[in-house]
Amino acid sequence: MDHRIFDEMPEDQKQFHVFIRTSKKPYEGHYYGPDAKDKYIYIGKFQKDLEAGVEAIDEPYRQFSEESQLVMAKEFRRYYGNEQMRITCPSGNKVLISNEGMQIDQGESVDFQSFETMEASAKEVHFEEWEKSSREKQEILVWLEMLFRADYHVKVVPVEFVEYDEDMYQALVEMDAANGQITEDENQLGPV
Repeated sequence: MDHRIFDEMPEDQKQFHVFIRTSKKPYEGHYYGPDAKDKYIYIGKFQKDLEAGVEAIDEPYRQFSEESQLVMAKEFRRYYGNEQMRITCPSGNKVLISNEGMQIDQGESVDFQSFETMEASAKEVHFEEWEKSSREKQEILVWLEMLFRADYHVKVVPVEFVEYDEDMYQALVEMDAANGQITEDENQLGPV
């Protein structure tokens, strides 16, 4: 789990419920069939893994799977699109990333790369994919490139499953929550 979740939780809260948003398209991760697409699925109750021996693990963005990198870039683009994402890199550099570009404060000097400059770089790196991508996907590839250039790291907190809260699930059903219905029919799931 991203460490920021725990920063926002009350100190006395030890456990939390997890929902995942399912994908719209069969070839993306977390696709569970047509009745679940683009809805939330209740996963269960979790807590920090106290036996992991670490509070948080610092993971370089580059070490995540390509799919995870794209998902993060997509979410950052959506969330920070018109604002600035502030990052402090392991090198100590402070980075601001937005839809205007990225600014790296190296202490004695500030390097600014416009979105157009980063777009040219992303187009060069992801040439084949770029040509057949929508504008939204191209912007995600630019964010991906900016996160690489910024040497972005993610602090991950180890968590463990506690239980599936049947009462929570029943409450969601009773309030007609927009939960998705998972399918196990391989014909509906598409290529896995």
